Order: sequence, then C-alpha cells, then structure tokens
Amino acid sequence: MKNIRFRAWDGNKMMENVSILLISENAAYPNMRGDFHDSMQWDEEGLIYDPIVMRYTGLKDKKNIEIYEGDLYQVAFNKVYEVRFCEGGESNFEWYGGCFILYANEEQFFPFDKWAIDNGEVIGNIYENPELLNKQ
Repeated sequence: MKNIRFRAWDGNKMMENVSILLISENAAYPNMRGDFHDSMQWDEEGLIYDPIVMRYTGLKDKKNIEIYEGDLYQVAFNKVYEVRFCEGGESNFEWYGGCFILYANEEQFFPFDKWAIDNGEVIGNIYENPELLNKQ
C-alpha cells in the first residue's frame, strides 16, 4: 500500500510531511502541532487561518524530486504547468474517477504520462513562485 503524504502552505511558508488529523469530503485538515502550529496565523476573531493542504502524487520528476499538487512542472518547449488533482466528472478525464493533471488553463491540460515524468521537472510551486506561471 502506498504511503499517502501531504504538505501544507500556511500563507508564509511550506510545511513538509504534514500529518493529517481529519479528512472530510471537501477538505483535509493538518494536525496542528509543532512548527506547523507555531507558524499559523490568527484573525481578529481568534480563528485559525486555514492552511492549503497538498497531496503527494506518488511520482518523482527526472531529477528524483517528489511531485505534489501545487507544484509548477516544466516540460516540452519550456512550457510550465500547475500540478492539480482533477476529480472525476469535472473534465474529459471523468472515466479515470480522478487523476493528477498538468494544468495550463481550462482548454489546455494533460494527464501525467511516462514522457512527462521522464522529461519534466519541478521548478517551484504556485505559492512560493507564482511568477513562474507568467514567465512562459
């Protein structure tokens, strides 16, 4: 059985190997402890800022870097895509039931295939390096 791993963006920094306390239909909530808890932000009402939780795809790029949702992935002709999870029924990939895709826009997205894995690489993520999406 594959080990399901997560990371989370707290609005300031990326937290690696985040354990998940609760997964609901629409959200995953990280276990609030240690460094992750200390870095969280509170609003005026004392409510904790919701972190953005990203799943590990189970894949590694050509440089053996783990690929997560939210990563920016560069492939052919230096095109940069965002790694996203596409739920079944939301796209042309509905027959998969859900899959990780390389997303450029609503008209241009592709499932990961062997060629993309062997020839692409993670160059950042949408939270720490959003300017890389506009560089194309």
